[in-house]
Amino acid sequence: MLVIGVFATLILPVAADRKLAEVHEMFTNFKAKYNLDFGEDDFKRAKIFHDNVRYIDDVNAQNRSFRLGVNKYAHLSREEFRDMMGLGCFFNLGTSPFRNRMNPDNVPLGFDGKLDELPMKVDWREKGYVTDVKNQERCGSCWAFSATGALEGFHKNTTGRLVSLSEQQLVDCSGSYGNEYILRAGTVDYRNVTPESESALQAAVAGLGPVSVAVAGSTLFQFYDGGIIDSPSCGTHLDHGVLVVGFVRVDPSSQDEPYFIVKNSWGADWGEEGYVRIMSNGDGPGICGILKDMSIPMKK
Repeated sequence: MLVIGVFATLILPVAADRKLAEVHEMFTNFKAKYNLDFGEDDFKRAKIFHDNVRYIDDVNAQNRSFRLGVNKYAHLSREEFRDMMGLGCFFNLGTSPFRNRMNPDNVPLGFDGKLDELPMKVDWREKGYVTDVKNQERCGSCWAFSATGALEGFHKNTTGRLVSLSEQQLVDCSGSYGNEYILRAGTVDYRNVTPESESALQAAVAGLGPVSVAVAGSTLFQFYDGGIIDSPSCGTHLDHGVLVVGFVRVDPSSQDEPYFIVKNSWGADWGEEGYVRIMSNGDGPGICGILKDMSIPMKK
């Protein structure tokens, strides 16, 4: 009881609708599940864990189309999580995957057809164009996973073979987080996709394959557990590279939500087996800024 008493002095008020003993038990089980021993920092981590549980409960109480959950990042503050995962590292330098510094004449891919010409559903996982979910661990290399994912789909499309490419090679050979190495080392060019155009991204995914995009890797991402992210609260400040591998469109009369299928690089034990669904809500920056910065490799 002494431990719980000290715990209480550090974390009050208790998360909504949860008793103190329940939160303490959750923290104990969390440490056992992930084999964590915080030593002298145990109470500090308990406070952060409690704050995160309260945030998760508050968001889930909104009854949105997605849910958050306690996961392997529940002992980290938002700032610690950003630092550990390197969120924003390459965007701060203005160099996202396949940036057009190498090709100033790049004309973004748009879509001038009719919406009914687009398929209602595309999922490149079902066609064998997507490798298993990977884990960047404590490395700010999301840009490399986003880039290789697009290249893996491109390689499958051009050769018929799915090959898992090396993110480490990109990290080692691309100075300052720029992807000039990809463009110099092979026969691959790239095209940007017209920003803030939902149909342009859908057309690129449907016609060419997985597309490298940037998103706002907000706290919603940190604790995402499933469903369709439909909240603008994640913002549009781009700081994380991911891969769009498909989408689902719906009839306007339907009550269902359209969404993009997004592959992340935080392991298969995050989200929906390593994936997240983000609502497709028309033109503009998109939910989590998903329509702001998009690119795809192509033959030179």
